[in-house]
Amino acid sequence: MIQREVLGTPAAVGSDGSATATATTTCMLSGIVYSVYVDYGGSPPVGTSVVVEGANEPKQPILTLAGNSDQWVHVLHQGQSSADASTIVNQGALVTIRDKVTVTISSTNADCSVSVVLIYEALK
Repeated sequence: MIQREVLGTPAAVGSDGSATATATTTCMLSGIVYSVYVDYGGSPPVGTSVVVEGANEPKQPILTLAGNSDQWVHVLHQGQSSADASTIVNQGALVTIRDKVTVTISSTNADCSVSVVLIYEALK
């Protein structure tokens, strides 16, 4: 079943250009992540970094994004050769998660935030 999870950070704390904030889901998500909507709050600089990943080590990457424009991102991991880990051109792998999810905003201005919407297929 397709699910929707919304997660937002509090206002970033720190100096403009290097402020950070983090938020983590209260429940574990288990499934295949198809899309992530990123919605920036405040006036973040162009170099603002957003990382969406599993909360526990080793952290499962979902999305790393630099910018400041609200957008949908349809996620796939880059395919790699099992022989030598080289990139396979035009080949992607589904993004799976079985963990709580953390979103972190960094390299941003104080009082900026980010809200993400994850669209995923829940699996047991």
